[in-house]
Amino acid sequence: MTRRGLGLNLMPLVAAMAGAPNASHASGAHLEFLFAERASLQPAAGVAQIGCVRANATATCFNRSGVLELAPQNTARLNFDPVTLRYENLIRQARNFGGGDWGKTAVTVTDNAAVSVDDLTLMDLITHTSGSTVISQTTTTFAAGSTITVAVDAKASASSFLRIELGNLCNCWFNLTTGTTATNSAGSGNVLFSSKGITDLGGGIYRCRMTVTTTSITSMTIAFQGTNSDNTGAVNGSAIYLDRVNVNTGSTALDFSNTDTSYKAKEYACKGLLVEESRINLETWSANYSNVAYTKVGLNAVTTNNAGAPDGTSTLNKLPEDSSTGLHTAVRNVTVSAGSTYTVSRFFKAAENSLVQLLFDDTATTNGVYANFNISAGTITKAIAAFGTGTAVTAGIESCGNGIYRAYIIGTAGTAATTARVAVTLINSGTATPFPSYTGVSGNGIYVWGSDTQLGGFLTSHIPTTSAAVTRNADVVTIGGVPVWFNETEGTILVEWDEPALAVTHWLAAIALDSSNRYGLAVNSANQFDGIVAASGSDTLSSSSPTVSAGVRKAALAYKADDGAISVDGAAAVQDPSVTLPTGLTTAHLGSSNTGGSSANCHIRRFAYFRTRQDNTYLAALTA
Repeated sequence: MTRRGLGLNLMPLVAAMAGAPNASHASGAHLEFLFAERASLQPAAGVAQIGCVRANATATCFNRSGVLELAPQNTARLNFDPVTLRYENLIRQARNFGGGDWGKTAVTVTDNAAVSVDDLTLMDLITHTSGSTVISQTTTTFAAGSTITVAVDAKASASSFLRIELGNLCNCWFNLTTGTTATNSAGSGNVLFSSKGITDLGGGIYRCRMTVTTTSITSMTIAFQGTNSDNTGAVNGSAIYLDRVNVNTGSTALDFSNTDTSYKAKEYACKGLLVEESRINLETWSANYSNVAYTKVGLNAVTTNNAGAPDGTSTLNKLPEDSSTGLHTAVRNVTVSAGSTYTVSRFFKAAENSLVQLLFDDTATTNGVYANFNISAGTITKAIAAFGTGTAVTAGIESCGNGIYRAYIIGTAGTAATTARVAVTLINSGTATPFPSYTGVSGNGIYVWGSDTQLGGFLTSHIPTTSAAVTRNADVVTIGGVPVWFNETEGTILVEWDEPALAVTHWLAAIALDSSNRYGLAVNSANQFDGIVAASGSDTLSSSSPTVSAGVRKAALAYKADDGAISVDGAAAVQDPSVTLPTGLTTAHLGSSNTGGSSANCHIRRFAYFRTRQDNTYLAALTA
């Protein structure tokens, strides 16, 4: 069989293998890591290795498959979004229509017959040798009730229309001459039409998309046909060019993922390099509510072997209420520091019930905080509220995929308590006050997993426990070989990160000899960006501007003797004409200061280094 392409565009890979800057970004960086875009710890340009010191295996992150896992000790963490799909392809031989996975009754395939969008000759010519024939393939299995989206590159040949047929029930035509969608059928039974679209890729090639909803089926036939006019079938001699078929769950066409003899399993979008401070989970038995550490009131026996836990195991705990009138709750105590702020979190999934209350107090319902959540809708139904001398900071809820949500509250259990109570309470009203009483329905309940109480004023990743509290050490992430790739005379440092706006000083990058001689990019306790150039203990460039809000941000620091500047989010560069440069720099840290402290507590998405001082106009362009 003729060689098939490996993806959308091989040219950046060829350039990178030759040691050239990555052509897909054309940034000209001497060293560049694209943690979020490439989902990789390997450089996209240049040569350097990521190192990490974290002397235990208690840190967690979501992997490419959307499963929460323990990260090995001394290994940097790439964290993935378990909700946002990046790649999936439910068919095989996505660029090889001549392959055996494609059914070709009365159809001939000419391999590699036209230039494809990646400038390789990989489009196949599909020719019909009799009327009403198709080229088709049945998908691998998907969940019943899934929305399915099909996308394919198509180009006119003897025929000027493409017909896509899904499940032998729903059809859509695309005009490959005008680049417009044409007729579609409504579908019937298990396959119903949802939407369609067409995108001009240039060179007469169009990306044609069709989305359908399904009901009870768990696989579906995907068929293509060249037709000579709208709303008709193929005839003898009908022909079109096809390439790059992608079939995925969901209503959005994902980036193309090439397949050969295997399907492309779901791969989720990478958030970036996760760097966090040290934390301790004070709660024992984080995934076992049947343990005596949890006092149960108004509940039937807890089951701990339910499928679908965030870590892929069957360890979801079900809290089923009994039929009594009163409280329906599971509570436990933890030792705390009086007046300190704690973050309490749980992973929840709705069962028969969908409302739950999280409470953190002094064990007497006198001082503390609470909030209510709808764990089916993923919403807060009652904002965090304090009572007594408790202090409320905030509450939140995050989707973790598969109907699971991580809910959290942040606050104090009053000013004096050294023992605090954490409670998960089933409620029958979204606006319920602490520990409401109601008559339960025996067996109805919710799922819970991953109990976590950490000293600190913001949420960090889950720390699993069994019989004892567990410490997660800080991530200390470094880039090796500084004397090789770093230019002490002039240069530019670029960082892209997902700013948490914590009102706590956190460093994004540091290149240093020591704390008296270093470059730094940081956000201070006022949520202002700091660009730092320190030589012999004196900060010769330190600008606390501008204020950065939560979300993806970019900042660049450029340096040259008596010529320093910073730019944030595309703003005009702030320049300093009197900059003294440090020398003898040996270390580079990502997500912390040069000492490994002041952790970023966020995702570093991109780091790039230029061996020249980029001009101010380009600085603004880099950070836009």
